[in-house]
Amino acid sequence: MMTIDFWGDITCPFCYIGEVLLKRELEAGGYEDQVEVRWRSCLLAPELPLNTSFTWLERMEKVEDPEELQHFQKSRSVLNHLAEKYGLENNLESAWSHNSQRAARLLKVATKEGRMLEVATLFGRGYFSEGRDFSKLEELKRVAIEANLPAEAVAGVLEGDLYLSEVKEDQVLAAQYAYNFVPTIYFGDEVMLEGVVTPEQIREALQKTLK
Repeated sequence: MMTIDFWGDITCPFCYIGEVLLKRELEAGGYEDQVEVRWRSCLLAPELPLNTSFTWLERMEKVEDPEELQHFQKSRSVLNHLAEKYGLENNLESAWSHNSQRAARLLKVATKEGRMLEVATLFGRGYFSEGRDFSKLEELKRVAIEANLPAEAVAGVLEGDLYLSEVKEDQVLAAQYAYNFVPTIYFGDEVMLEGVVTPEQIREALQKTLK
């Protein structure tokens, strides 16, 4: 079985698009039983308190550097185009940014259950399309229940420190393995894709590594 390591954050819309495209290509090629997809955490805002959040528009209002503002506006334009192209609902203006450590730990649970992409896309849709604030425990629980994750493991994440050390280790390793962009996706030891990925790139990577 080939391993796919997906480095990302649930507050990264490009990661959500990458998850959707990877899931579609795995299903279209009938590869689901030939790969193990693992979540690797590259937290974008680890410095924030866990219960703190703010919307994308609120963040934009605080940006003073013209170059940084131009970068965000360009990213927004690209996301609008990709969301339309791939049939995804885009409500970036109402997306809640936060420290996604607890969601990352739930994705470790999902990885162990063999359903990482299923749960990651629930988080991605909640963030990018539905305006859900995953700094709140009730929203994290909603995803866990919808995905039917094991109750004991979910409690271990939300009430304890289950998978905390693994997420912290990922955060250190991210400087080595996801040093330019998220998402960064490793297909075994042969192919690495990063940033704005396309279905064609993913399809080619799967065909090359699973030949």
